[in-house]
Amino acid sequence: MPAQGASKWKAPPAPPPRQPAASAPPLRPPSPGYAAQLPPPPSPGYAVAAAFTAHNPCA
Repeated sequence: MPAQGASKWKAPPAPPPRQPAASAPPLRPPSPGYAAQLPPPPSPGYAVAAAFTAHNPCA
């Protein structure tokens, strides 16, 4: 038999499960400035440009 007033007591609502994606900033497409900070992908054109830049004192 429940004690008097037990039927009036209600359990507090459970907090929503924490999601790491909710606290993290939304992913945005990389800006041109951000892409410029990354090394370019290796390609024949990049190798030629690197060799040309290495021998070009103006670059």
